[in-house]
Amino acid sequence: MRDVCFVLVGQCGAQLGGALFNRAAQLYTPPPTTHPPSGGRGSHDARHRTSRKDGKASGTSVSSGRGKGKGKRAHGTRYHAVMVDTELKAVRSVLGATDPEALGVEINVVARRGGGAGGNYALGYHGRSSRRVDHSKKTAHWKAAAAPRYSGGSGDGSGADGGTLHERALDALRGVAEQVAPLSFVMVHALAGGTGSGLGARLLEEIRDEFPAHHLVTLTVAPFSDGENPMQSYNSVLCHRALDLYADAIVLVSNDDAVEAQRPADPRKAVAIPRVSIEGCNNRIAAAVVGALAPVVDADGRNGAARHCSLWEVVGAVAPSPAWKLLRAVHAAPIRGTAESVDALVATATKALGKLPIYDAEQVRIRTLGAQVTVRGFSEASWSREFPTLTQTLARNLHPVEWNPYAVDTRFDTGQLGLGTIPRYPEVAALVNRTDGPADLQETLRRAEEMFEARAYWHWYAQCGCEQSDMDEAFERARGVVANYASA
Repeated sequence: MRDVCFVLVGQCGAQLGGALFNRAAQLYTPPPTTHPPSGGRGSHDARHRTSRKDGKASGTSVSSGRGKGKGKRAHGTRYHAVMVDTELKAVRSVLGATDPEALGVEINVVARRGGGAGGNYALGYHGRSSRRVDHSKKTAHWKAAAAPRYSGGSGDGSGADGGTLHERALDALRGVAEQVAPLSFVMVHALAGGTGSGLGARLLEEIRDEFPAHHLVTLTVAPFSDGENPMQSYNSVLCHRALDLYADAIVLVSNDDAVEAQRPADPRKAVAIPRVSIEGCNNRIAAAVVGALAPVVDADGRNGAARHCSLWEVVGAVAPSPAWKLLRAVHAAPIRGTAESVDALVATATKALGKLPIYDAEQVRIRTLGAQVTVRGFSEASWSREFPTLTQTLARNLHPVEWNPYAVDTRFDTGQLGLGTIPRYPEVAALVNRTDGPADLQETLRRAEEMFEARAYWHWYAQCGCEQSDMDEAFERARGVVANYASA
């Protein structure tokens, strides 16, 4: 993942991004990358620290310690991330709980104080067109020695302090692109809020326009079905339009599934009542995503033998057609202390894939269009002898379509990459693309259509620049996604 830039949008994106980097630090340490000398053309820090006309620093760089006298990194690499939010305090809380130097990550923050997006897609997408803010009087103060400063931008199109939020974010992405080539993007955001859905959709458009040849995958968090925002159905449908148009693949994770995964399978056998939390949801999602995307290593265990999983490989293996690109991430690990064996390997794979439903709401068998299964932590002897058994288990649980004989791609990590601070345990992680992919979208579409027919809350969107044609196009695009999967 060293050639990937993470675009963390909104509070959910920032919190989930921190969980992703923590999980990656526990699991995997890639070889170091080469950076241009400080202050040169490729130095993003130097360029943004002098980007304001008054000569004051306005860029944000949470560096992992590049340069002379800053060798405090725990790892010999650097992850790149651009954190974008319409509310500075949300970003500050995440950075306060994250140690970029220990994780080997460089975070560029683009945020503004106050306001937020009010849970409104239109406000996040179009910005506060009627509000003007003097950001020169709003300076963020940080306690850390390498403390970041927020890259302002009013987000209202006025051009104050260097432009809007999405313009400042693009400027930060250009700086990362100068350092890393080839570069792919992973956007992490949520559908329920105004920033994650609205500003996230705007950034999708801008990134695709600025980097048309780069791969763009999103990690999209679907809202709770019980409701966390009365306008979440509008936000989700409108954002799905941009996702379907501009993203190469969409890893759609559900808050409901993450909460359910924290509950014991049999409450009667539980020693104590588990604590269900947002942090626990983020950790569950991060374990599945990092386990599926992190590289694998050969049996000799050499770090240099690690085979990185580029995003184009993921897209090619799991999303065989642009019409079907809704992916789901699953993860399971054996009970700690269990002896390594073929049975444990097969049981772990069955546990991971057993979380997937077999039939849809109409009792039609769900089929797999594409899948990438990654098995980690088992020695070569554990699986090489019984590889056919594992293959049969995967085929039985995933039930691939007949027209794709190579629907399931399996990767084995037989080396020891556990170089982080926490020992690594065997696990099975998978990205799957199944015919029930748009099930949640179909329900969200139904709710949004009912609300729009009654014009519920619509005046809030119209006031912020959203037109009826935007909603009609979003409805049509969502119906097309459902129809495409129905015909698979």
